[in-house]
Amino acid sequence: MKRLILILTAAAVLALPTTAAGNTQTIKVVGAPLKHPAKAFTAASLNVTTATGPDTPGAQIFPATRAKIFFDDDFVFTAAGLPICTANLDGLTTAMARAACPTSIVGTGAAKVALAGFTTTILDAEITAFNGRPLNGRPVLRLFSRTDAVALGTVLTGVLKPYSNNGYGKVLDVSIPALPLGSAIIEFQTKVQRSWKFKGKVQHFVKARCATRRWKFSGTFDYAGATSKSATASQTCRRG
Repeated sequence: MKRLILILTAAAVLALPTTAAGNTQTIKVVGAPLKHPAKAFTAASLNVTTATGPDTPGAQIFPATRAKIFFDDDFVFTAAGLPICTANLDGLTTAMARAACPTSIVGTGAAKVALAGFTTTILDAEITAFNGRPLNGRPVLRLFSRTDAVALGTVLTGVLKPYSNNGYGKVLDVSIPALPLGSAIIEFQTKVQRSWKFKGKVQHFVKARCATRRWKFSGTFDYAGATSKSATASQTCRRG
């Protein structure tokens, strides 16, 4: 508790008004394996990493409020028959959250948070992705983030929506709740991969093909008090 008070006190000082021009933004997406048929979809995984920083060294980072990650139409998602996590995860530890919905876990990862938006104090967080209750028939990811240093557990909700435009097939639309003291997520990494049986058939949360021999991804990011930014990424795949 003493450590938490000291951290929050320091953050309150850092949170004094400062000049900041905006954010920088990158995205990296790794699909695996690289080898897939040209037409048939087969089991795959996706590892997504986003990174946010100040476009002026030492400036305060504007916290993200929304992220939209666009996936190549060579990827499809399904959650049919996968148990749904409906538990209240707010404030739980990672172990408690995973114990609450053990059969709903579809991925894990890690994050870094800049306390009060400054990189002078960076806190580590652990990410667990759960299958959530579908929204209008669309799969939902509940991205549980736990920061042990300040005993904070929060949930980011992402909805997988159709997006048939410019070679993309799906968009993950993530709502990002406000963090204490204007803190900002500066890195967020999650790898999603899950297989299970439903009605006698093996299902995969992520499947891929290699129709064009190149996968493309992109993201758009909204921030509190700064202009939105976009970023792109791509990866070569092999047919087989």
